[in-house]
Amino acid sequence: MNCFGIVGCGKMGQALVSGMRPELADTPLICCDVSEEALKATQKILGDHATMTQELDEVAAKADVILLCVKPAQAPGVLRRLNDGPRKVILSIVAGLTHARLSECAPAHICVRIMPNTPALVGAGTSVIYDSKLPQPVRALAERLFGRTGGCHFVDHEEMMDAVTGLSGSTPALFAMMIEALADAGVAEGLPRATAFALARETMLGTAKLLECQHPAILKENVMSPGGTTAAGVLAAEKAGFRQAAAAFVCAASQKSRQMS
Repeated sequence: MNCFGIVGCGKMGQALVSGMRPELADTPLICCDVSEEALKATQKILGDHATMTQELDEVAAKADVILLCVKPAQAPGVLRRLNDGPRKVILSIVAGLTHARLSECAPAHICVRIMPNTPALVGAGTSVIYDSKLPQPVRALAERLFGRTGGCHFVDHEEMMDAVTGLSGSTPALFAMMIEALADAGVAEGLPRATAFALARETMLGTAKLLECQHPAILKENVMSPGGTTAAGVLAAEKAGFRQAAAAFVCAASQKSRQMS
């Protein structure tokens, strides 16, 4: 890799390239965005190691690997402009943009479709890469780069990417809603707001750690004593349709991704 380019330096672009920095320590970087503010923020993250530009043609001329982080409506036009010049690897995180569409807009290049999520902002994200029979060096490069931002997984059927979008791409909002609801309930039960929020957040983080080594059904069973407080809470949640609501969220988000595609 002679030069790594980032097109679209919003929060997600900044988060990803910040996490990828160890893999890019010896690689020149060029970052492109129409917003001067976004470029200044990216410069603060990357320092003098990176060149900032508002000229897309400059990225097309210099970079041989490009991280594409623009909005879906902008992506086709950007890809067509990037299509000029020597063959490149384009790593696209654009929601709903299929591999076929990527390849149609930039046929001269190797295009990779990836779905990360917002916890990448703190190095705790998870990314899913669609392996459309990628050349092994490209697969390994994508895994190394996105592995720096959290977990990294592969799927070999593109229709799975819609479910990925619904499950990991969208659910940070659902988890945030859950924490907010739990904290509100804690306040209703008499806890100070700051304490209620901290307890809800820390409990979710700790439970996520436990789930790395325990199946959720076993974890629930271990907490749920006969006739105890947890059993009462579980029964109330089931009566309120908790499982159905969570499933409905993922299915609706997945369906929206299919419509976008």
